[in-house]
Amino acid sequence: MAEVEAKTTELKDSQRRTAELEAEVTRLTGLVTSANVDKQKALTMIKDKYLRELAKLQRKIIAVITELK
Repeated sequence: MAEVEAKTTELKDSQRRTAELEAEVTRLTGLVTSANVDKQKALTMIKDKYLRELAKLQRKIIAVITELK
């Protein structure tokens, strides 16, 4: 009987630990998702800045070419 109780306790501990680990996986998944969203926002900002700078340079080039003509 003591062996059954020990196995039952072991099973309950394993189930509790599994639930804790599942909760931790959920929490970490949320962090990764949040980090990916932040990364995507940063990439978008960098891309927008790059495109604005490129447009400025193109306008300058057009102005120089027009001036040379």
